Formats: sequence, structure tokens, C-alpha cells
Amino acid sequence: MDRKKTINLTAKLDADLIAAKKNITKINLIVLFCRENYSTIHKDIYPYIQKGLILCKEEQFEKEANILKTYLAFYLLHHEKRKKAIAVCNTIIPGLLKNKSYLEYGLTIIILSQIEWAKGSLENAFNLVNRSLDELKYKRKKNPALVQLHWILGVFYFDLNELNASFHHYNLSHNYCDDNTDSGMSALIKIGLASVYKKKENYTEAANLFEETLKISKANKMWLIESRSYFELGTINHLKKQYKKAYKLIEQSYNIRTKNKAIPASISSLVTMAQINFDRGELDQADKQLSEAMIMSEQKGLKSKIANIYLLYSKITEAQKKFELSLKFLKMYNKLDKEINSSQSSNKNKYFQLNYKAQRAQNENDIQKSLNRKLKKSNDIILQQKERLSVRNKEKEVLLKEIHHRVKNNLQIITSLLSLQSINIEDQKTKNIFSYSQYRINSMALIHEMLYQSDNISKINYSHYLKQLIHNLITSIKGQNNKIKTVIDAPDIFLNIDTAIPLGLMINEIVTNSLKYAFHKIENGILNVKISPLKKKFHYLLEIGDNGPGISNLANKNKANSLGMKLIYSLAQQINGTVERDETKQGTHYKITFEVIKTNN
Repeated sequence: MDRKKTINLTAKLDADLIAAKKNITKINLIVLFCRENYSTIHKDIYPYIQKGLILCKEEQFEKEANILKTYLAFYLLHHEKRKKAIAVCNTIIPGLLKNKSYLEYGLTIIILSQIEWAKGSLENAFNLVNRSLDELKYKRKKNPALVQLHWILGVFYFDLNELNASFHHYNLSHNYCDDNTDSGMSALIKIGLASVYKKKENYTEAANLFEETLKISKANKMWLIESRSYFELGTINHLKKQYKKAYKLIEQSYNIRTKNKAIPASISSLVTMAQINFDRGELDQADKQLSEAMIMSEQKGLKSKIANIYLLYSKITEAQKKFELSLKFLKMYNKLDKEINSSQSSNKNKYFQLNYKAQRAQNENDIQKSLNRKLKKSNDIILQQKERLSVRNKEKEVLLKEIHHRVKNNLQIITSLLSLQSINIEDQKTKNIFSYSQYRINSMALIHEMLYQSDNISKINYSHYLKQLIHNLITSIKGQNNKIKTVIDAPDIFLNIDTAIPLGLMINEIVTNSLKYAFHKIENGILNVKISPLKKKFHYLLEIGDNGPGISNLANKNKANSLGMKLIYSLAQQINGTVERDETKQGTHYKITFEVIKTNN
């Protein structure tokens, strides 16, 4: 943040504190100041935190004291005082939950889990976040914490190269945002999503999101996010071999980072500038920049940076035909890289492969214990009530919701396992099979999620389900900034699980095929979905299709033998339905009749 603006902010706060007559007013001013500025000018916030804590002690304000201690812990973390940060966090967590300070609760868990992650204690980091999500399960107004917790899970999974899981949690974090979410958090989420797109080589989606974060950071004077946005946009242009534009963007990130004394980040920018100069044949300039980067890296003892510099030195000296020197640098790189990565990288992957089930089992056990405590408390209250029938109905509802919640969680574990298994698969066709399996599982998980969130635990509003299912599929396959238009015409019909799941799986197959084939070369694709009642009671007609190029006779014959079409016909039988192609319309369209399957409740 600009120093002039910082001085203006602190001067305004000082004036407001002098004008305030009551201590509670002063405390609230300090809390608001910390919330808005903790991540950008934490050094300047520290004296106000101390002042606020003194006032809280005088007035015996526990809630406000815990909030201020959260920002004290953040300050301690950024000044490498990790043990003190942990001690502060552990003392305030119960109070933050008790007083429903969910924004600060989420930030506290982020601080603790990041410290565990940095130590290499991956299990502890995941357990901290997952237990916190479980703790918040039945809380109201918890969205500020959910934004932060799903964001940090997105960071962790991205670090492990589990891109589907990372995207899922970044997307959840984004969905929990509202008008009260601070612009810095919103920008970090967009950076996370953009980073996943970039890793998946979807550079257009990535660049669009980085452009958004650049605008947000400039408008709010957030230098850290601004410099990151410039850097990422520069690397995307570098990958596209647009060297001049790439260099200019990276140079802007370097200037911001050096101005704010962000040494490791400055080195990254400097090395990337040297790489661009190497790629465009300006070897002397690249050599000069690497020398500067090496001095900074050695002063800070940054081994990973030094390794990257050795590797680029090797390429430069090879281009200068200094082969012996090039070989020397390459050997130095290999030695250092092996020291840094061989145990760290392989151990991470091996750790997750060998201990994934054990971690999940432990998490499930902890959740079960928590559930048992909550159910016992619920039963104690229920036993005091006079109406026995009302008691039984309440128990049944709680248990059924919990069953649906657990089923949904177990289905998500399966999709995570599929994602983990696909990491080491190189064949794209096989990877796609795993992805489509995940889409099918997610279509079922969504039904269980809607059931446990609904007042009516036996049926779901299928119109709402359709909109969410199709939105999730389009976002997963085509990205957030897609131009696919959906036209959904469905009445508010409520379907039970025996009808909803087979129908949902059929829709999943058809929509996935449309997104995969019909809109391959069409930007403004249209998906049409219509459900209308038939004359016979409890019978409906589903019409679904796209405006794509359609399917040729040969392709249609081959498609009829595909797993997807076999699934569609098999699922239609489960709901006493029929499937036929509607060849009177442009694109690929289906007419599916189905019956609402009766269940014994």
C-alpha cells in the first residue's frame, strides 16, 4: 500500500479515536480498521491492536479482545514469530466460536493450518480445516468463515497438483462470497481459480481472471495482489512467446515488489525477466539480471531460487558455447534440486497415496464423535418434551438429514480419490474417463446435499436441482466466463430420490455430451431443457437438446453403442421411461418420458 495513503488512514483513525467519547466506540473503530487493513499494512496496525487490547481489558470486553488477538496472530505470523502466533490462536478459538466471530475464526484456522503446512505436517493442516468445517456445520451466518476455509483448501490442493479438488474448493469459496466479503479475499479467490486455469493451460480463462484481480488491486491499493497479477499475466504472455509484452508486465511486478521489499517475490520476477531475455537472445542482459538475483537469493538462503538460477545459467553458458561451464552449472542445479525436491515432492505424493484412507477414516471418526455428542444433547432436550410423536418425528428428521449429509460426504471422498488416482495418468482419454465419472458422482451428491438442506427430506425441487446441476457442469467443463446459454422450462415438481437420481444421471450424460461435442467450435451455444406433465398422472416428458451441428448417421450408430447412451437407456428403464431422438430440430435433441417412482415412507 502507498505510504502516503497509509499515513492518511492512520491519521484519520487517530482523529476519530480522539473524537470518540466512549471506549466501546474506540474499540469498534480499531476493530474495523484491523479488518480492512490487516493484510496490507500489518506493521502499522500493531500499535492500534495493543491500544485496543488495553481498552478491552479495562472494559472486560471478551468478544472484541479475541477479535483483536486474531489480527495480532496475523501480525506475529508475518514477522516469523510462529510459536507466539500459535499460542495466541489456541487461546482465542473457543471465544471466537462462542461469540460467533466467524470472520476471525476462519482467519485463525488459516494461520494455524498454514503454519502446519509450512512445517510439512500436511495431515495436521487438513485436519484443522476439516474439523473447523464440521464445527460450523450447524451454525448460522457462517459464510465469512466458509469463504476462508474453502480458499485455504484450494491453496493446499493446488500445492499438491490436485487441480480438480483445488478448483472445487476455490469455486465453493467464491460461491460463499457476498457484499460483505472484503475485496482482498475476493481477489485471492480469483487468483486461485486463475492459477488452476493456467495450470490446465486454459490461458484465456486465466488471463481474464488475472485482469480482474489487477483492476481490483489497483482500485484498492493492494500491492501484493497487483504485483502477483502483473507477474501471472506476464508469464502467460511469455508462454505465448509474446516477449515484449511479457517483459513489460514482469518488470512492473518487479518494480512493485522491490519497492515493498518483498525479496523472494522480487527474485522470482527478476529470474523470469532473465528467462525472457534469454529466449529473445539478449544473453548479456539475462546474465546481469541473474547475477543480481543470485546475490539476493544467497543473502536470504533461498535454495529453490538458487537452483532455478543455476539452471538458467547453464542454458545461457551453453548458448555462449561455454560447454564446460554450462555442465558445471547443470551439475550444481541437479545436486541442489535433488536436495530440495526428491524427498519433499515424492514424500508428499507418497504420503497422500499411503495415508489418504487413514486420514479420512480419522476425520470420519472425529465427525462421528461430534455427531454423537450433538445427538445426545438433542435427545436430552427431546426427553423433556411431552408429545412423544413429535419427539420421534424430530429424531427421524435429524437422522435422515445426517444420513444424506454423510452419503454426500462419502461421494465427495470418492471423487477426491478419483482425482488423486488420475494425477499420475498421462493418457488424456483415460483422464477424461475419470472426469466423467466424477461428474456422474457429483450429480448424485448434489441430490443428497439438497435433501439434507431441505425442509422436506424426502423430495427435492427438481427445477432448482436442474439449474444447479447444469451450471456446475458448464463451469467445470467450459470455465466461469463461458458463453453457454441455458433455457430451462420446468415447473416446481418435487421428486423423490428413486426418481431424481436416474433422471439426474441421464441429464448429466446428455449435457456432458453437448458441452463436449456440440459446442466444441461454437462460442454461443444454447442448451434447452423442458419438463412438462403428461395426461397420465405422475408421468412427465423431458425434452433436452442443444443447437450444435448434430450427429451424423454413422456417428449416431457409434454413439448408440457408447457407455453414455447405454447408461441413458438403462436408467430410463429404472423410471419406466422411454428415450427417442427428435430429428426435427437443429442439433441433438432427446425426448424422454418418465414416471415418478412411488416409495414406501
